[in-house]
Amino acid sequence: SKDRMVMCNPAFRAITQLGETLQPGLTFHEYLEARVATGLLPIPPGMTAEQFIADRYEHHLDPRGPIERRMRDGQWFHVREHRLHDGSCMIFIYDITSSKERERQLAEKTALLQGTLESMGEGISVFDGQERLVAWNERLIELTGHPRTMFRVGTPILDFVRHNAQRGEYGPGDPDERTQEAYRLATLPHPQRQARWRATGRYVEMRRNPMPGGGFVTVYSDITERKQVEDALREAKEAAETANRTKSGLLANMSHELRTPLNAIIGFSDIIRNESFGPIGEKRYLSYATDINDSGTHLLALINDILDVSKAEAGRIELAEGVVDIPALFETSLRLVRPRADEAGVSLVAEPADHLPRLRGDVLDRKSTRLN
Repeated sequence: SKDRMVMCNPAFRAITQLGETLQPGLTFHEYLEARVATGLLPIPPGMTAEQFIADRYEHHLDPRGPIERRMRDGQWFHVREHRLHDGSCMIFIYDITSSKERERQLAEKTALLQGTLESMGEGISVFDGQERLVAWNERLIELTGHPRTMFRVGTPILDFVRHNAQRGEYGPGDPDERTQEAYRLATLPHPQRQARWRATGRYVEMRRNPMPGGGFVTVYSDITERKQVEDALREAKEAAETANRTKSGLLANMSHELRTPLNAIIGFSDIIRNESFGPIGEKRYLSYATDINDSGTHLLALINDILDVSKAEAGRIELAEGVVDIPALFETSLRLVRPRADEAGVSLVAEPADHLPRLRGDVLDRKSTRLN
């Protein structure tokens, strides 16, 4: 009741480093003065030794919980006082230097991990085996658009899923049903990958992988620009396909309209050059008829080539292979371009070698428009 020391053990003497000063009858106030006098007990900044002793003595009279102090030599101690029914007091001092060192190392590792997470361009979330949030970074908050108050250690993933359903990220329908289905998919025990538009207006890809021992880590990547490029390319492709179909239809219609008069030109010129209904008085007309027939046949071949290009683009072209007479091909080609060459004052000469080999190819025939 007089607040005097009754006894202490050797460990208490060693920890306080007061040695023989700790004798029965020593008051607690004298004990505090001796502790401060050793210089090991640090005085908080802005506080005198007298104020410190007074504050510590007040706590001694009415213990308000344990005290942890770091000594000037770097050691940490945990002090606990317990008042008995008769008014006496028991004081326990524990050396917690090793545990404090572990806490310091853990804090450094945690700070390093958080610094690493914050330096990443992707959002990161880590949930433990009980599906509770244990780690995240600032980028995750930006990409998901969840309220900042939700990001605390221990928040279950179901809360995030429910919030997504309520703001319509999983599509129309009953939010509770959407929540249950999305929750089931989110907690499947295998790697997952998906992408969708978020409430933030960004298109976000999520890659989720289970961790050994339970839980999972999810990486969120902003691929909005890539999604916009893909959409633009798809729209351009669809527009090109539509234009190509339109072009093919136009070419088909044009070829039909052109073939009708060409067939008449080719047919009548063939009758004239063959003098089917009697001889022609002026022989030059026969040459003209031959030129008309060859030109019409060539024009029909061009129309067929244009259609072949359309068929090739559609993957429906069919080759009509046959034997190509190279000298005759030279002759036909020169006949078609010679008038324009003459107008331009250009001389055209073709001298194919004798006994040229015959080739197989897809060329037009004067009679059937194709070699068979």
